[in-house]
Amino acid sequence: MCRLSRSSLAQLRHKEQQQKQEKQTQQAANSLRSAERGLEDQWQYHCHRFRHRQRHQHHHRSQEERKKKHHRWKRERRNGASRPTTGDQRSTSSARHSTAPALD
Repeated sequence: MCRLSRSSLAQLRHKEQQQKQEKQTQQAANSLRSAERGLEDQWQYHCHRFRHRQRHQHHHRSQEERKKKHHRWKRERRNGASRPTTGDQRSTSSARHSTAPALD
């Protein structure tokens, strides 16, 4: 008798826990849904921003242009650094702003 009531009590507790868990999962699902909605709003906002940004895109140098520029600058730095052994002691900064730009 005592054992039986104990087991039934355990079953009841188990049921309650299950119900709690179901409720929690439901809440989690709801929160996820709302989060997804928020993400969609964010994405639309981002798209909007991007559309605006494309208007001003030509103000920025492309990555290739920047790389080319930097490459030229590096090459001139290197040349400027190796030159001073010939006698004319020039700094690298003056070599960078030489009158004839180093062209390929």
